[in-house]
Amino acid sequence: MSNLDISLYEEIIEGLTYNRELEIYYDDFTYGIVTYGALWQLWKDKELLAECNDFLPLLENPLINGRSLRDIIEAKDCGLLLM
Repeated sequence: MSNLDISLYEEIIEGLTYNRELEIYYDDFTYGIVTYGALWQLWKDKELLAECNDFLPLLENPLINGRSLRDIIEAKDCGLLLM
């Protein structure tokens, strides 16, 4: 993994720490990580996939066809929008 990959992932972590939202465009779907009250949610288009008290499990667990969002991001297999 290059330093560019590490800095991109760290920038996403930092953005989510400040309650920003993340959209990921992967495999013809839009995935989103958003806050809802005290919970973090992972959405696929308009379908709720997972809910958690922290965003890290949503990024690191293999929730998308056996892959984690972290793997998808680091492999640069997606488009990203951090809002």
